[in-house]
Amino acid sequence: MNITDVKVGPYTDVSAKLQDTGNLQLINNFDEKVLWQSFDHPVNVLLSGMKLGYDKATGRNLTLTSWLTNEIPHSGAFTLSWEPTDEASQRLMIRRRGQPYWTIGNLINQRFPYLLTTNDPYKKLWYNLTSVYNKEEQYFSYTDEFTNRAYYNSTFMWILTPNGNINITIFDQNLY
Repeated sequence: MNITDVKVGPYTDVSAKLQDTGNLQLINNFDEKVLWQSFDHPVNVLLSGMKLGYDKATGRNLTLTSWLTNEIPHSGAFTLSWEPTDEASQRLMIRRRGQPYWTIGNLINQRFPYLLTTNDPYKKLWYNLTSVYNKEEQYFSYTDEFTNRAYYNSTFMWILTPNGNINITIFDQNLY
């Protein structure tokens, strides 16, 4: 999807593009520079390729915030953040009104110990988990197995629910 002919602000030739990844980008058509993108401003859904964490260069802290209810998209009580204490101890934390509520545990061998993904511990996950911990940034991300396959028109979404749960959902675009 492309939206063009935006004539407000310091950039006179700007377009909006919705990428196949779900990332909405505002682009300066003069130099193709991305002026703003939704992946830098997460709400309650983590999509493949999005980051949760901290960018030291920009000072930006990327966290998910639950909705107030399933119908009211106002900020709710829960946040999901990437909280590494060091390179060996990297975890996702759910907070309720700023206080620790639940942790998924440290990321070990592509798994979180308290995140139920399958009953079979040897079964292949449908996504790859990534963590980065260095001087510039500290973040968690995932890529799903469907992203680069043309015959799959599906993607995983991690949704932080209004009651503080994480729902891992497959969105099948063939149904819409």
